[in-house]
Amino acid sequence: MATQDVSAFGALDLTLPTLAELEADSLVDQWCGQLASPSTGFSPATVEAYQAGLRRFVFVATEPDQRSLADGLLPVLGNNATLRLVVDELLDRYADRTVSVTLSAVSSFAEILVENNVLTAVPGWPKSRRSAPDPDPSHYEPDEVAALMAAASDDQHKKARRVRDPVRDPTILQVLLTLGLRASELVNAEVSWLRGEGEDTILRVIGKGSKARVLPIGASTDLLNVVVAWLAHRRSVVGPTTGESPLFCRRDGSPLTYDGLLYLFNAWLAIANDRHQEDPSRWAAVPVFKGQAKLHACRHTAAFDMVRRGVPLNLVQGVLGHSNVATTSLYVKAKGLELRDALSDVAVPKWR
Repeated sequence: MATQDVSAFGALDLTLPTLAELEADSLVDQWCGQLASPSTGFSPATVEAYQAGLRRFVFVATEPDQRSLADGLLPVLGNNATLRLVVDELLDRYADRTVSVTLSAVSSFAEILVENNVLTAVPGWPKSRRSAPDPDPSHYEPDEVAALMAAASDDQHKKARRVRDPVRDPTILQVLLTLGLRASELVNAEVSWLRGEGEDTILRVIGKGSKARVLPIGASTDLLNVVVAWLAHRRSVVGPTTGESPLFCRRDGSPLTYDGLLYLFNAWLAIANDRHQEDPSRWAAVPVFKGQAKLHACRHTAAFDMVRRGVPLNLVQGVLGHSNVATTSLYVKAKGLELRDALSDVAVPKWR
């Protein structure tokens, strides 16, 4: 293990090895291309942070003369005792948030190695003497959800009225809060992602790394009804759709972008908190999390709701599309039920 003592974050990053030192050019190129894919929803800054995270791990985990994939990285990834030491050293050198990003980057690269039969499995990070926490699982409480839903259904409020839609907006919010979709998954969704009819309706989601997962939304009658109502409204306002039509769109039929979704969400937050100011006895104040956490809090809310309803952790993992159940363990342990039941009898938020 590298023992060079450089405590300052900036100074340490200047010493990081390049990814070329891994001598795995095609695998690194595949990984970098996957990170930059529009389906991930990653910004250029996030892609750069992941690449720096892998370099940081290699720096800490390997000696300077053993930084190739075969001689340095693979032996570390396959040894739990060594991994524990590496995680401990990362925690000594860096802030917890930086360690979290670093381990996420390594897990992401490990998925490429598994796909190419270079590694047998993505490592499950061993327990350290102190844990490297995931980002704070910010989420919305039931009364805050009700306030958001009411705000999303109000197209007469002065805030962002011209871009609002009282059918589309609450449907978007219900999908985010019930299925836990990533914002990038929602804005990339096409009409063709919906398949089947009635209780057999599924939503085939294309998630991070172009990986697909199937969500049986027909198991929740309430959720299915609001999605069907939105599609009927969409056809009446925008016109006929094809399979490649965006599932959620602007009023002119053009795809809803991430920035557009965030703009809408900020409007819902503003309306909800205006309502709270006017009638605090009826409407809860909704926390305004920073940046992307506003939308990601919906994903956490869906996860916590499933856990509270007793859905097993591995099934919550399947709904959210986590590649490793260790990520899902953030939401604590759960018991019972089958995958289909993870979305059955789901309580679609009420706001009237």
